[in-house]
Amino acid sequence: MIFGSKSERFIPVDQAQLALFENLIEQKEASLEKHTITYQRDKKKPEKEKPVRTVIPSHFPRVEEVIEPKNIPQGAVKIGEEVTELLEIKPLTVFVRRIVRPKYALPKGQGIIIAELPSLPIPKGNASASLLTFILISKFVDHLPLYRLLQLFKRQDLVISKSTIGGWVRKVSELLQPLYDTFKEKFLENAAYIQADESPIKVQDRDKKKALHQGYMWVYRKPDDKLILFDYNKGRSKKVPEEFLENFTGTLQSDGYKAYHNLTTKGTISLLGCMAHARRYFEKALD
Repeated sequence: MIFGSKSERFIPVDQAQLALFENLIEQKEASLEKHTITYQRDKKKPEKEKPVRTVIPSHFPRVEEVIEPKNIPQGAVKIGEEVTELLEIKPLTVFVRRIVRPKYALPKGQGIIIAELPSLPIPKGNASASLLTFILISKFVDHLPLYRLLQLFKRQDLVISKSTIGGWVRKVSELLQPLYDTFKEKFLENAAYIQADESPIKVQDRDKKKALHQGYMWVYRKPDDKLILFDYNKGRSKKVPEEFLENFTGTLQSDGYKAYHNLTTKGTISLLGCMAHARRYFEKALD
């Protein structure tokens, strides 16, 4: 399920609606003399924008290809050259990084020495940090589902099972948990004004095959620092914002959902209504 942005727009009221002081306005208009004014105006045709060629950024590496004319006559002198730049891209390239660690036997049977294996994101796994980074960015930034990533890998003759790639995502998420906790701590640090809202999201149930349950993505925004923090939870109860905002002191702006109202009991949080929701009541009053 995809939840896109919504725009709230003003819909003009019905012209048949009674207007305040309508009779007085009609009397005033009737007493005014009407004059018809005509004039000529030269309307300029809008100039068409000329297409502008995109400038290729200089930080991209240049691979030069020189094409000489065929059969250059003897005595011809080079007087210049024309350069044409084309944007090129290499398809996904998969390669294997082989880490070789020589072993050495010490004299007189004192043992064997070998270099330590570099730190790996997933111990005893064969997924490198670059592969895991590519998978997570593709899924959570570019919104590419895991099954499409598997199709992409398959075109490179790389077959990965659904359970394997799912396990990789779960383990990397566990590795990133301390980073998330630190970000949350910094997010709430010295925060005086926070906006909050929650949106439903369908999630696959690990316990039931092909079953879905409705979870909620609680979103918190700190306008002063332009920071946004997501907090997923299976439920929509008051405990969710209570736990998240346990150490928060300040103003919280949200809609009229009752789960936020319980946050005011400690006296450390004051609520601010959502202007978009309040606007809807004025629109209803015009109907």
